[in-house]
Amino acid sequence: MSRKNWTRPFAIVMMLGVLFVAGCSEDDNPADSSGEENHLEAVGVRILDGDGAVVAEADGTELTGSITLGEGLSAFYSVHFLDPDSGEWFDPEEREGEHEEGEEAAHGLVITATSSEIAIITMGHDLTDAPTEWGFQLTSGSVGETTIRVEIYHEDHPDYSSPLIPVVVE
Repeated sequence: MSRKNWTRPFAIVMMLGVLFVAGCSEDDNPADSSGEENHLEAVGVRILDGDGAVVAEADGTELTGSITLGEGLSAFYSVHFLDPDSGEWFDPEEREGEHEEGEEAAHGLVITATSSEIAIITMGHDLTDAPTEWGFQLTSGSVGETTIRVEIYHEDHPDYSSPLIPVVVE
């Protein structure tokens, strides 16, 4: 192969390599909070009933409890998260801070149920009388068992995803 034939592909590969390395710098990782204040870091989730009692908790590797609700009933649950640095549980509403009028919050709570026939989720921010936006109303559907997942979303990605939490409708 002549020098002219391999120089052009070599130059293209080198340019792509430079772009790849520059584009993947540590500072560009949206889920990396090192130095960034706009991510809510969590390693666990705690679900509390309307009286403030813990009904389910996942503290990283261990899940305890479940949500149990009678058929045809609704209940509101708030959500707290476990800080990886302090080991303390926190209310995300307190950490989210104030945002200017018309500006959306940097983070949001997302709860998904594996079966919407058994558990119907309405997010706190969609309810006019919710005690907190960082909570959800669970309305039971048919009798059975399902699971929910709790996530802290930042823009288009989760900063935290819980393990599946059991929900029982009796």
